[in-house]
Amino acid sequence: MPALRRLLARPSTPLVAILTFSALTSMTPAMADSLELPAQARINVSIIEGIDLDSAGQRLDDVMLKPAADAEGRTDLPHYCVLVGDAKRDGQRLRITTEALTCVETDGGESHIYSGELIAGAYDEDGQFGIAACDDGGCRLDADRVFQLELTEPLAIEQMPNPSAQLNAERRGEDADTETKQATPSSQTTPSE
Repeated sequence: MPALRRLLARPSTPLVAILTFSALTSMTPAMADSLELPAQARINVSIIEGIDLDSAGQRLDDVMLKPAADAEGRTDLPHYCVLVGDAKRDGQRLRITTEALTCVETDGGESHIYSGELIAGAYDEDGQFGIAACDDGGCRLDADRVFQLELTEPLAIEQMPNPSAQLNAERRGEDADTETKQATPSSQTTPSE
């Protein structure tokens, strides 16, 4: 990742930086031991529930967001993620910042959990900080509106233990032990009549 940071800090052309970043972030492996993205990475997201602040409402806490897929159905984060942040009115813009995320990556019967801090801010299509979603009447942002979060700090979250997976493994082990015991004849002798 240090090489990526150097490349993004001084790319020879913006296109090279974008292509390299896209290639490397799309290689963020599912089922990895950690979930990593560099600072200044941009993630496509949308809010889970629409925001509607009247002219008196200036702030909304605990806004939930989710990754938004591109045309090929890919996301920069696992598909099952919830990001939590705040929305605050700033003139004609709604400034959304995040502070945490929880992701579950699945593969068949296996699932891996990542949960931790994600410090990022929302950017609109015009490249400006904050979403142009406000007027004199208040702020409105629909759930299907896709925008980008730019990471302020690098994201590096270690995979968490999955108690459900551990219980399932234990059950499978117990089931195997039970089947083995049932298939093996008992060493006890039955009393003769």
